[in-house]
Amino acid sequence: MAIMANALYEDRYPLGTALARPLIAEKVIEVARKEGCDAIAHGSTSKGNDQVRFNEALMALAPDLMIIEPAKIWGMNRAEEVEYAKKHGIPIPSVHSRFSIDDNLWSRSIEGREIDDPGVEVPEDAFKWTVPPEKVNEPLMLEIEFREGGLPVAINGEKMDLVSLISLLNKVVGLHGFGRVDHIENRIVGFKSREVYEAPQPR
Repeated sequence: MAIMANALYEDRYPLGTALARPLIAEKVIEVARKEGCDAIAHGSTSKGNDQVRFNEALMALAPDLMIIEPAKIWGMNRAEEVEYAKKHGIPIPSVHSRFSIDDNLWSRSIEGREIDDPGVEVPEDAFKWTVPPEKVNEPLMLEIEFREGGLPVAINGEKMDLVSLISLLNKVVGLHGFGRVDHIENRIVGFKSREVYEAPQPR
């Protein structure tokens, strides 16, 4: 519903990452129940919104399960978390970027390193889904068909499932210079942070 309503946090930036947290929490709880766990641990630090979003969702959906936050308790930064995971045989994706990146179907968020300085232009190697508008030489015309209720069902007359449709929009719209958001956001915990988003699909 949030996507269909074009919901933007503070009327500014997409909620792809924020919306993913309750879903992740729900799936983690499913596994915890299946395995007979009495606690759930996550790797959020004390700096971002994730800790609040995870904890609120976990407490609402599974109030009987203890929540453990080792990275926050031990004061670990991202590099220390990665090193800890490697040392203890915890499988994690290979880290190919110097930035902190979170992506899913709906958006890609980028932060960290030189991007933390609001006076520094975001380097092009931070982006994956979009190109600079000045590099686009021709217009893009798309006809998107929606069914009653607001869900898109076809592009230029071609019917497709929602995942395929959004994935295609991310690709073709991003290649035409649309979908970048660069701003200072207010984090739930009170910090301000420069955050860069890629969300090419029309929101």
